[in-house]
Amino acid sequence: MRTRTTLILLILATLLTAFVLLIDSRRPGTDTSRAEEGRLLPGITLDEITRLEIDRPRETLVVTREGEGFRILSPLEDEADRVRTEDLLRSLLDLSSRTDRAPEAVTGGDEATGLGTKALRAHLVTDASETILEVGSRSIAGGLRFARVPGRESLALVDERAAELLLTPLGGLRERKIFPLAPLETESLTIHSAKEDIHLARRGRERWWIESPLDDEADPAAVNQLLSQLAALRADGFADATETALGFDPPQLTLVAKPRDEDHDEVCLELGDAIPAGNGSFYLRRQGREAVFEIYLADLLRDLRQPAEALRSRKILDFSPWEVVEVELSRGGESVRVTRVDGENEAGKTWAAMEPANFPLDSVALAELLSSLETVDAQRIAPEGETMLGKPLARLRLYFRDAETSPPILIELGVPTGEGGVYVRRDGRKTLLVMDRAVADRIDPAQIRRSPPDKETDGAAPEPTRTPPSAQPPSAPRPALPPSESSRSPSTGRD
Repeated sequence: MRTRTTLILLILATLLTAFVLLIDSRRPGTDTSRAEEGRLLPGITLDEITRLEIDRPRETLVVTREGEGFRILSPLEDEADRVRTEDLLRSLLDLSSRTDRAPEAVTGGDEATGLGTKALRAHLVTDASETILEVGSRSIAGGLRFARVPGRESLALVDERAAELLLTPLGGLRERKIFPLAPLETESLTIHSAKEDIHLARRGRERWWIESPLDDEADPAAVNQLLSQLAALRADGFADATETALGFDPPQLTLVAKPRDEDHDEVCLELGDAIPAGNGSFYLRRQGREAVFEIYLADLLRDLRQPAEALRSRKILDFSPWEVVEVELSRGGESVRVTRVDGENEAGKTWAAMEPANFPLDSVALAELLSSLETVDAQRIAPEGETMLGKPLARLRLYFRDAETSPPILIELGVPTGEGGVYVRRDGRKTLLVMDRAVADRIDPAQIRRSPPDKETDGAAPEPTRTPPSAQPPSAPRPALPPSESSRSPSTGRD
């Protein structure tokens, strides 16, 4: 009986303890409540803030939320850096009081606290309220400043950092990213300069084309490098946008990028003059922004000013052998078409002949051929006057697993150039390229034909080397063979 009573009392004590802890967790003094209690601006979250105004000497900073980011409205209008703006707001919300003072305990009033007309004032606006934080204009002993939140009875002493936050330089909040498109988001790029206008357009996912001033395939690596450099542009500083003598009338160079997504805006950059003693820095502006950027451009400008000829692709073949699923190969009147055998990984069985079906295909040789042709660059780009002279002497066509992103490749080989090369035309290009003769010779059905077996050893083991009788040591007579064995030919082993 006593054990039962003790057990009941223990259960009741446990329940009572849990109830007390639950009530205590909801009272001021717990970790969460204590953190809120110490903050100067409790009850406000970052996502709730729609507008920030800071009254400070000589200007009022106004930043408002716009879509997924922020925009500066005063003292000028420009895009705000989302990350830096959120860091500022988060730091303001995290400000806490080191200690509190009753206003009547401070001798000298607002003059002593710095909370008079020269005080720094932050207005944090949400959909439901507006909260004002005042920070004194002067420091006191210990690197502290007085702070006041209307509605709070006592004054707070806060770290000097509170004033530093409210005095954040305008340039520190402005968006320094200049080119908002990633390389894969760009559909076309036009470069207008005094020498020529170059228009580059994407064809498919991987290929780029020079559509002006000539018609030819562009080197995708060169174009993607150019787009990557543009996407990485960050302003070093900002110039006075009202200044007229910055070299934009007319601009030295204009760049227009069209996005693949129609929801994005076209990007237009204009290059102004070099900054005096800027060591490769220039004035740059983007249409749609009032800002004039100061930025180092020497390396990028060298690439932007290169002629269209330098952007032409010298690539003949560039593919992954593992993505090839079908191959067509012809030379000298012989043609063969082969296909990959799905699910087959054993060497020698991964490919099968389709046309003609009885072609003696060597799968290992085909795999080696594809690997040797994986990346082939032209020795040179043939000028317009040169020609292949007649029908192609050999052809290679490759089909890939993903036909949508990797369309078939066709190359046609012409006559030798007389300098160790062979003329080559790739599908879609009017321009002739010159391929190394040794590489061109591999594009031949003979390269993937299985060698016929050696007739001398076909069906029988090779005959052992015999020692001349004169060199053989004397030996005991060999026993006579049974009739079944003595009737066989010693050279063939057959009856």
